[in-house]
Amino acid sequence: MCAAVVFKVTTTVGTNTNVDHIWRLMLSTDNGENWTEIPNQPAVDPSITNMTVETSEAAPTSFYCLADDASNSWVKSYDTFNSTWTDHASSGFDPPSRMDMHLL
Repeated sequence: MCAAVVFKVTTTVGTNTNVDHIWRLMLSTDNGENWTEIPNQPAVDPSITNMTVETSEAAPTSFYCLADDASNSWVKSYDTFNSTWTDHASSGFDPPSRMDMHLL
């Protein structure tokens, strides 16, 4: 099982408070009983506003991750058997909006 999890991180410097939402990818090998952060995942990027994880019967040991914001979108896959990431698309591509996805 895999999941994209967003953490709310609040930092205060002086009188300024900043809230970031940090996405991390988690993996469970025991049907959700325990979760661990996936190693070697993409760098923390507080500008990412949406992240989704998908699986495919054609690649049972992998999952695919789409992350996007206004200027930095990417698609990667993670092979749970080999613990490796593969790039499929990066900055510059324009993923469909959530509305477009519902219309497909």
